[in-house]
Amino acid sequence: FLEAFLTGSTSTFAYAPPNFPQGGTPPENDGNNSNNKFKRKTSDGAFDPKVTKASTTTSSSSSFSSSKRMSPVLKAPPQRPTVAYRSLKIDMDEFGVNVPVAMWYPAVATAAGDVTTTTTTAGKRKRIGGGSVVRPGQPIMDYPSLRYVMPNSSTANAATTDDIIAATYSHRISLKRIGQLLAGWDFIPEFVSKDFTLTPTMNMQYNDVGTSSSTELTTEMTTMMTTPMVGEYVMNGEQVKLPEKGPVVLLAHGYLGSRFDLSHLAEELANQGFICISPEYPESLASSYPRKEGLDRGKITSRIFDILETDLKITPTSRAVIGHSLGCGTAMSTGDDTWTRVLIAGFPVMRNGMAPKGPVLLLSSTNDGAVSAGRVLSALPPEYVRLDEDFIKGLAYDAAKGSPTKLPQKSALIFNRPDAPNHISYLANGVNEAMISLLSPLLPVAKALNIPVLDFDKYQDSRDSKQTADIVIPLVTAYLKQMML
Repeated sequence: FLEAFLTGSTSTFAYAPPNFPQGGTPPENDGNNSNNKFKRKTSDGAFDPKVTKASTTTSSSSSFSSSKRMSPVLKAPPQRPTVAYRSLKIDMDEFGVNVPVAMWYPAVATAAGDVTTTTTTAGKRKRIGGGSVVRPGQPIMDYPSLRYVMPNSSTANAATTDDIIAATYSHRISLKRIGQLLAGWDFIPEFVSKDFTLTPTMNMQYNDVGTSSSTELTTEMTTMMTTPMVGEYVMNGEQVKLPEKGPVVLLAHGYLGSRFDLSHLAEELANQGFICISPEYPESLASSYPRKEGLDRGKITSRIFDILETDLKITPTSRAVIGHSLGCGTAMSTGDDTWTRVLIAGFPVMRNGMAPKGPVLLLSSTNDGAVSAGRVLSALPPEYVRLDEDFIKGLAYDAAKGSPTKLPQKSALIFNRPDAPNHISYLANGVNEAMISLLSPLLPVAKALNIPVLDFDKYQDSRDSKQTADIVIPLVTAYLKQMML
């Protein structure tokens, strides 16, 4: 299913999980709806006795108003990063191409007594780590006082021994590749493509100092930039030692997608202790390498895991794969029954009608114009338990209280409301905004030529990546932690 005119790379705004009053409990369904949903009985996460198996009819879930969502909150730059990002290239020698791979992992300290250094853009050597080894997922505890340095700035070029460089994502949208894959056009020149420097979701709130049209906001953010504060954000991983082992999550983008499509999810998972890898598959709109006959997703994925263990010396303690749209097929065909799978905006079964075994979380929406919820439900195996959206909003709350809710091994969340997510609402905000900035003028042409746009027109109106992330990220994070850790 062509993930048409769109799919891009990285996010710009950070999500914040739903908030509940101190000592209160998440909203509960009033019990009058007879549809089969996974409901909360008590705050200890016990199953409601009314839980039933999935049906093939679309249920009406409770309305979701904007008042229930938390807006992004401005934060000061933290002193210690919690997530590291690296951009890798995997040699596919048989095909003569290098495949870009994005990698996120917990920022961890080096071995006791070691002093790891790297060279800054100014040619200076800087201390990176030292002290005790910490568990993957814990913030770095042995750093000196660190100053936040915005990348690609004069400050970054003059980095000192106490500085760190925030990560950015180098994203590209190739109009030539889009034309080739959607319309069979070969006449579009490559130079009309556009490069984007995307800001990680965790870093977004304080990366645009001085660019706001509001003097008040600019002053506030400038003040924050000079105020030390410990928190979460993504740093350039060249400064951070790779973990020796940990739970590994593969992110599989869709047709005309990019390795940054689910970067906002990868950042949070890395913050929770996961190692996330996201390759650019041959159908990517970035067009970083030529498409070669015989080079497919399976070969790239297999090569990545070989390199992960043999070259990078990382031992996966458990494995999962998250797919969006066409990437759901990749998710279902990768690994064995021990793998955990998350299927976003795709089908729950393979083309041969077989459903994957093992833990599976499915997310679908009645507002998805590319993969309709009706078709998804008609193919949904009966062992899936339907989750209620209000129930999902309590996951972060329960985790914060130290009593994480137990989710069914086969779970499905079907968004069913007038403002439900569309096909690309699940992608990182920065990715979608990059597509809008470049592709919006071409939308009338695409429609006139009957080129599928896969909800790009809907997203122009909804712009709901952040609101969708408020639900999706806590759910996926809680599910993978339960199944993999």
